Amino acid sequence: MNQIRIFIFIALLPTFTLAETLVKERVVKVSIDAEYAPYEFVDKDQKVSGFLPALLREIGRSTGIKFQFYPMSWPEAMKSLQNGEVDLVNMIHTSSRDLKFEFSDPHSVIEQAIFRHKQYQEINSIDSISQHIVILQYFDIAMEMLEKRNDFVSIMVNSRKEGFIQLNENRAAAFFTAYQPGLYILNNNKLDSIEVAQSGLWTQNFCFTAKKGNTEIIKLLNQELTQIKSSGRYNELYQQWMLKPKSWLDQNKHLAAIIGIITLLAIVIISLWILGLKRLVKISTKELQSINKRFSLAADLGGLSIWEWDLISNKIQWDKKGYQLFGLEADDFIVNFENWLSCIHPEDLDYVTENINLAIQGKKLEINYRIIHPDGEIVFIQTKAVASWDKKHQNIIALTGISKQSFSTMSTAFQG
Repeated sequence: MNQIRIFIFIALLPTFTLAETLVKERVVKVSIDAEYAPYEFVDKDQKVSGFLPALLREIGRSTGIKFQFYPMSWPEAMKSLQNGEVDLVNMIHTSSRDLKFEFSDPHSVIEQAIFRHKQYQEINSIDSISQHIVILQYFDIAMEMLEKRNDFVSIMVNSRKEGFIQLNENRAAAFFTAYQPGLYILNNNKLDSIEVAQSGLWTQNFCFTAKKGNTEIIKLLNQELTQIKSSGRYNELYQQWMLKPKSWLDQNKHLAAIIGIITLLAIVIISLWILGLKRLVKISTKELQSINKRFSLAADLGGLSIWEWDLISNKIQWDKKGYQLFGLEADDFIVNFENWLSCIHPEDLDYVTENINLAIQGKKLEINYRIIHPDGEIVFIQTKAVASWDKKHQNIIALTGISKQSFSTMSTAFQG
């Protein structure tokens, strides 16, 4: 039995070696890029923050390991790892780096981007940087990806923030850097002259990285990453820290506010104008009704019939006085030119027809003639009318006139 126990202990010993060693040491030194937000950075309170420190703290709670963070620039972080001054950094995994470092499974994916000064709208791709001045950061992945290019001038900087400051001051046309950290700097600084020209470049795995040979810490980190991802905690942390590009409204808050104020003022002015127009229409309508009422009263007192002949439809509109003048009932008589002519005394018919034709050609109409009522009574009528033209003033489309009973004993036809 004791031999079996010894065998089981020996078999399980490799499994416990790493955990026991790390727990015993309890401290892992991690170099972080002080300005690689939202992945890792130093916040305004000078505290280490970001997605990756949060991820390592989550691992620390599970394993009992204490991760100590040392903020520094990226070139300093690379040197500290190579010199053994720190145990871990976070680094993009490439085949060339595989020869120098140990990499964990990817904890995230990094995409690079081109940020341009707004003056250089022609820069929208890697190819378009030709013949321009471009900012690159020491030890950044863009240095490796562009090292064979010799068709642009490069300015080297030690930090991402330094690169953005120089770009905003128009010392270069573009700056290559990681997309998410670039967005973070744009969102938290007044860099109004900079915008994203292209994103999604050189998408690569971002991993915990140790010095070559330090496989134990990498193995533990891989185990813990698997557990955190399966628990759903990884997604919670990722959503908490990752940024989205600013919308047009976010980028142009002052302009949007001005547009909003102008729009509101325009709405108020238009509303007041419509309200005033409605009042004016209401007043005008009342005035027109009043004028029409007075005009109708005057016409009625003067024995005038007001009529209009639409030459297009051949319809004649009479008022009540018109029917009275011709001794007709509105329900029994269809008012048109032919029916109107049938009421005229035969001896005056040619005279009336001739003057009507002249009026249609534009001559003023003013005639006296006789009509015959249905009961045979002969009545003298005086009619005056003017022509109405179309919009182009080419054709007469209507005659508008007045008629009244004339107490003369002779028509104009007889007088001529």
